[in-house]
Amino acid sequence: MMAGQRRELERMETAKKSMQSTQSKLKEREQELADAKKQLSSSGSGGNKGNLEMALASATRDLAEVKTHEADLTKELNDLRSKLTESKSALQADNSRNRMLNALLEAKRSGTLTGILGRLGDLGAIPSRYDIAISTACGALDHIVTDTMDTAQKAVNFLKQNNLGQTTFIALDKMKKWAEKSSVPFNMPKVSFQVERLYDLIQTVDSNVKPAFYFALRDTLVTENLNAATKVAFGQQQRYRVVTLQGQVIEVSGAMSGGGGRPLSGRIMADIVQVKKLHEANYSCESRHKRLSTDSSKETSDLSALERQLTQGDAELGRLRDTRSRLEEMIVRMTRQRDESERTIKRCENECVHLRVELKALTDEVKQSEERVKSIGPSDIERKKFEKQLEKLEHLTQQKCSIAAKKREELEILKNQLLNFGSDRLATVRTRLDIMEKKIKDTNDELTKLEVSLKTVTRNQQKSMDKLKNMENEAELLKTKLMNIDNKLKQLEDDARACMLDYQNIQNEVEELQKLKEKCQTELTEAENALATVQKAENSSRRLITQFESELTQATTNARHWERELRGLRLHRIDDDDDEEEEEKGKEGLEVVIGEENVTVSSISQDVSQSIVRDSPVHLNDEKSPTLQLNEQQRINRKADRETKNLPKFTDEELQNLHADLNEMKHLEERITAMAPNMASIEEYRRKAENYLTRVSELNHITNILGEQRKHMEDAKSKRLSEFLDGFHAITNKLKEMYQMITQGGDAELELIDSLDPFSEGIVFSVRPPKKSWKNIANLSGGEKTLSSLALVFALHHYKPTPLYVMDEIDAALDFKNVSIVGNYLKERTKNAQFIVISLRNNMFELSDRLVGIYKTYNITKTITLDPSPLMEHLRSLVMRVATAHEIDKRKTLFTNQTNDNNTESAMEC
Repeated sequence: MMAGQRRELERMETAKKSMQSTQSKLKEREQELADAKKQLSSSGSGGNKGNLEMALASATRDLAEVKTHEADLTKELNDLRSKLTESKSALQADNSRNRMLNALLEAKRSGTLTGILGRLGDLGAIPSRYDIAISTACGALDHIVTDTMDTAQKAVNFLKQNNLGQTTFIALDKMKKWAEKSSVPFNMPKVSFQVERLYDLIQTVDSNVKPAFYFALRDTLVTENLNAATKVAFGQQQRYRVVTLQGQVIEVSGAMSGGGGRPLSGRIMADIVQVKKLHEANYSCESRHKRLSTDSSKETSDLSALERQLTQGDAELGRLRDTRSRLEEMIVRMTRQRDESERTIKRCENECVHLRVELKALTDEVKQSEERVKSIGPSDIERKKFEKQLEKLEHLTQQKCSIAAKKREELEILKNQLLNFGSDRLATVRTRLDIMEKKIKDTNDELTKLEVSLKTVTRNQQKSMDKLKNMENEAELLKTKLMNIDNKLKQLEDDARACMLDYQNIQNEVEELQKLKEKCQTELTEAENALATVQKAENSSRRLITQFESELTQATTNARHWERELRGLRLHRIDDDDDEEEEEKGKEGLEVVIGEENVTVSSISQDVSQSIVRDSPVHLNDEKSPTLQLNEQQRINRKADRETKNLPKFTDEELQNLHADLNEMKHLEERITAMAPNMASIEEYRRKAENYLTRVSELNHITNILGEQRKHMEDAKSKRLSEFLDGFHAITNKLKEMYQMITQGGDAELELIDSLDPFSEGIVFSVRPPKKSWKNIANLSGGEKTLSSLALVFALHHYKPTPLYVMDEIDAALDFKNVSIVGNYLKERTKNAQFIVISLRNNMFELSDRLVGIYKTYNITKTITLDPSPLMEHLRSLVMRVATAHEIDKRKTLFTNQTNDNNTESAMEC
């Protein structure tokens, strides 16, 4: 009972301590939360209270304004720099030009070059309103004017000799052509605003110089602004070169220039009086130098002003950049402070909630412990008894402590005596003792390492056991699934057998129907052929019938004519013999005629019978030939005449008709004989028709087969495309997954060059290595190509595994990290294939299931084969044995130390 109460008291004390610790932690977290909220609500600069978000927004706005101001100022400074550069270049060019002009004028004054008249711009004047226009439009104002070409050539040689640079000369003796052109009246364009020709505005002292200005300007016009210049340049039938008062030029070709920088000015005199003075002073160097010095000082002052302005701008730009950097740092700091405060607030709130819940649970536990202590506590009598026993025990403890203190003092005295006795031997013993203690310490350290290794091995063994159990459970599940799959497979096989039987029956029925169809098709073809033959014979018979009917009509007409002729004839019998002879002749003639008619009719009937098929014969023997009817009628008439002994009378007209008919009959007989028709052609035609129909039937059959084969080919192409695209998409997705897994952040993709016909153009392999852009695989480095190729190989292996792979130093261009990734993937993910990998990297070949080493000694190649699994098992067993031995030694050492301690205590007590 006391033990239970003591345990409850200990639990209650522990719970109280935990509750106090939780309360202190809760106070700390609440204080930290308050500080974080306070820090979040402060501006973070100077201690002034404000909203951090508002300060951050204000700083962001200030930064945007500073960036805008900086961009504007940078643009202005760039413009100033370009303007300053242009001004310096212009000033340098002017100085060089002035130095050249001064040298030429000095040569003129000395008489070396007497024909120099001066600079073209110094020989004329124009109102100051047009100064910018002519300075911009007339580039020849800086040319040097000479009287003749010889003077110009001498001046060129003078410049070369004195190394004064280059310039252009205008010889007045070559300006006669331009003088004539300038004298031609100019047709000014008709516009509503003012337009003037620059040449007309120039005034000169010497009229001989005027053609040089026309040579330089031609018919250049000047207007007020660019709009007017555009209308003049492009709005007329003729194109003009136009310049504005602001220095904007529109060429005849349509090109426009001007604007941007400072316009040119001061290249020509503004007052003709100054020109006269300069001319009267013979263009003296002093006056020219004075004017040039004035212009140069003005240009220099302008350059100095630009440089000062540029320096001030650079200083202002530097201040703006400093301000921008300071604002960016402030924004980054405030953003980081805000994010940190928000994370701290969120963490403290979560911890406060958790601590409050924990504090409540601990409070409940303390209350429950107090109630349990009260419920199991002793009675008052027992408590008093326990208190008396406790006092006795405390008194006894004090006595024992005093005795122990005395013993300790005696022990210290003995130790001091022992130390003083035999100090040399004791020092040796101490040294040996230190050495032994160091060895013991080293042994203990090694033992500790082995214990750690043993614990690690034990932990790994436990993990392996757990993994083995999980794998066994998975194996059981897989066996169950496999049994279910086998059952389903058996059911599917039964269904498949039934389907195959049904399919076989249907196939037999289809074959029978196909045979019936072919038979019907054959009969239909034969019927069509017979019908075509009958139709052809019918058409031929109809043509013959039409021909015979026309012949019958003609013969009937002739018979009627001869009947009329015969009626007029009379038979005059002279004697019986003559009559009999005549009668015999008549009979013979009749028989001949009848025979001829029979031959004709029989021949025609034979022709008709040969051209008509058996099923539809045409009978022509039912009607008598007109010739037969005529002969029969003549026979009757002769018989009647003999009876009457009267001969019919014929008129001359009838006799003429008779002779004509006889001639016609003879002519027709000759034509029939000459025609000589081939009666075997009809049979030949019939054979050709049958052959044609047979070939048509074969053609239709082959066409049907061709259509079926073409359909099969299209189906095969469609199936090939569908299967290829399915496999292509599967390989592409797996390739993307594998490359991302290997590179940890990259991306790869297979793309069809022609998506409509993927088999014609091929596939593009695009790769995006980590933190790089998309590239073709041909543009990658060696290591990147290796990783990309391995990802593709693994993707293909996933889609359609290959039983054997041989890889030769695939890790040569990889670092140790990627080598480890690839090796572990080969080890874990590709267990359904065999990989033969040639490698020199230990991160790769240490993972192998079978290791073959190749080495050379005495110029002979040798191999050694290792099985790493038994070797690792042997090493593990050795480690276990060493750990067990160290554990036993440690226990022995502990037991020995305890025994020595006990013996020492016993000796000390004695």
